[in-house]
Amino acid sequence: MTKEINDDCILQSETENSESYNPIQLSPDFFESPVVKIDSNGKILYANRASFELLNEWLTTSNDCLPDYFLKGNPGILNPNADFSVPFNTGTRNMNFDVIGFKESGYIGLYAIMKKSVRSNNC
Repeated sequence: MTKEINDDCILQSETENSESYNPIQLSPDFFESPVVKIDSNGKILYANRASFELLNEWLTTSNDCLPDYFLKGNPGILNPNADFSVPFNTGTRNMNFDVIGFKESGYIGLYAIMKKSVRSNNC
């Protein structure tokens, strides 16, 4: 495989098979916000590093199911065709979860979007 560096870009050679080369492979472990993948029963299949604090708040581990109060409070979260956003307050922080079902892959992804706290100008 040959590469050419030109104007701070890495270019593939013309002889390279572009389908077999991907210079950027993103993993959920690199995200700063929690990412949790569950099955259709709520069992946690995967949790990135950023989700560990959240799992501790839920008193669960990456091998357990999501807490009942979270599942019961969010009907449809176990739907493999899910595609919606859920506001959630852990007590220590506010966030939204984008819930996206991947039916073909057999999991539902929960992608947290952390809300920034708003400070009063009267501090």
